[in-house]
Amino acid sequence: MPLTPEEATEHSLQFGDLIYGESSLVRSGIAKTLPVVIGGEGTIFAWHTRRLELDLHRADPVFISEALSSKPVRRIVEGRATQTALTGMTVADYLSTPLPLPELPEQQSISAHLGEADRAISAALDERNQLQQAKSGLLQDLLTGKVRVSV
Repeated sequence: MPLTPEEATEHSLQFGDLIYGESSLVRSGIAKTLPVVIGGEGTIFAWHTRRLELDLHRADPVFISEALSSKPVRRIVEGRATQTALTGMTVADYLSTPLPLPELPEQQSISAHLGEADRAISAALDERNQLQQAKSGLLQDLLTGKVRVSV
């Protein structure tokens, strides 16, 4: 059954929203949080996914998402989860997770630095993969006799 316009509005993701899983097969997967960084118009969330709308004048979604992914906060989140056959978490437990919240400009600066670090890591991984491919190609050439090494 298609959604009504009201349901589509209520359940559509918007830039700056955070989404997190309220259940997981394993404790370490509970409440993994992602920011909506590109307009999510038309993207509907449902079932075991929750949306948290942020006040973008007070909180940077990337900063909040990264903070919620940090080891100290993950320990708190995982400690609050309940586990039967499926690990779950109440909205109240998720929303009451203590989180440091510096002023918005500092959050944005931290997010920018983390983004730079992510890009540097990605570039280093790309370079590593290229070197690994070059090594594999050279090994293949050496083993097939296409390239000779003088001894």
